[in-house]
Order: sequence, then structure tokens, then C-alpha cells
Amino acid sequence: MVKGAKKIIRLGGVQKDAVSLRQSGLSLGDISKRLMIPKSTVFGWVRSIPFPEKYYGYNWARTIQQKGAERLKELKRDRQREIFEEVEKEVSQICVSSQMEKAVLSMLYWAEGGKTGGTLQFSNTDPRLMKLFVLLLRRNYQIDEKRLRVQLHLHYYHPIRKTRTFWSEILGVPESQFNKIARKPRSRGKRFRKNIGGICALRYNELRLKEKVVQFGYVLGEKIINCSLSSTDRASTSGVVDGCSIHPGSTE
Repeated sequence: MVKGAKKIIRLGGVQKDAVSLRQSGLSLGDISKRLMIPKSTVFGWVRSIPFPEKYYGYNWARTIQQKGAERLKELKRDRQREIFEEVEKEVSQICVSSQMEKAVLSMLYWAEGGKTGGTLQFSNTDPRLMKLFVLLLRRNYQIDEKRLRVQLHLHYYHPIRKTRTFWSEILGVPESQFNKIARKPRSRGKRFRKNIGGICALRYNELRLKEKVVQFGYVLGEKIINCSLSSTDRASTSGVVDGCSIHPGSTE
């Protein structure tokens, strides 16, 4: 009995210490660390004690922070809307020719396409980018639709049938021309950014076509480099630099 009574007194002392610390203004977390007891236990002991006044300012600060975050989001939306309107107006004045489409196609491939081997392969996670690439490919080069192949690399959270149908509709390629799905190993307990459809790789096995797309980008890139500002300065009197016309009023 005596042993048990001492134990009761000891627990009561710890509880009294917790109450005293709370009244002095310590937070639940601070009390938990100082007395080495669970935070939930501390809460049960001190829940009836009025909230320390010094923390009212903390709650007020959190409210202000939330309002500030909402205002920043609003400003971001306004900025994005303004930029979109400016860009939309500028793009509306561009004449999209076949040569421009080839240029865009080649630059996309230069950035995201496979450079080795004899197969044209373009991979990305963005459905809009994949749709743009296959659209430009079809419009500017003669291809055999039956030779198009699609390879999907999916995580554990991607439903195979639904994802395969999704990409089939985006690319306009029948599911019968999809290769076996590749599952990417990823720890289920690890946090990472999820995407809508995994990684999609579009393939077309023709060496000549691949080299034409790649070389178009390389040659175009060199042409643009040769029309750089430094070259313009050296030939400002002629108005032409390495075959590139310098438009009146241009900064180039």
C-alpha cells in the first residue's frame, strides 16, 4: 500500500508541475518536453486552464499570415492573367507557316527527343506537349501510322487501362500499338510529386526521319546563333548578317 501511495503522490506531483508550467505561459509542447510525458497527457491535465494571453497574439499573427497568403495568390492570378493577355496579343500576330512548325518540332525534339540509335523517340509527362509533337510530326512529314509505337512508364498509382486509354486518345494512336507497360519502382511511403499519366514515349523506327528532325534543329540553332547581337554590330552598315535580314528598328 505504501509503495502504491508513493506512486500516486509522484504522479500527482507531475500533474501539478504541468499545471504550474501552463499557468506560467508554457505551451503544451514545451511542457511535454520538460516533463518528458506525452503531449496528449499534458492536454488532459491542463485543458481547463485559460489559454495564456501571450499566445493570443500568435493566433492573430497566423490569421494575418493566412490573409497575406490569400492576397499573394490573388496578386499571382492577376499577374498571370495580365501576362497571358499580353502574350495572346503577341502570338495572334504571328503567322504560323510550315517552316515554323518544322522549327518548333525540331526544337522540341532537340530538348526532349532521343539522340542515339535509329529510332525517333519523344518522351514527356505533359499531355499537351506530346499532343503538339505528334500533331506537328503528322502535318510536316509523311509517316506510316501503323509504325507508331507508344511506351508508358507508370507508377503504382496509375491505373493501367485508364491511363493507356487516356494516352491513346491524346495521341490518336490505337492501344494495339502500345508496347508492354513498364512499372517504375517507387516506395509507397516516400513523398513525391504525382503526375496524371506517367511518362509517355512516342516512337517511330525510321533513321532518316529522325536525322532530318535532329539536323533541322541543329542547323536552325546555328543560324540563330550566327545572327546574334555581336554579329549584328559588326555588320550594322549592311543590314544583313550571315544571310539574316535585320529589320528596321530592331535591337538586333
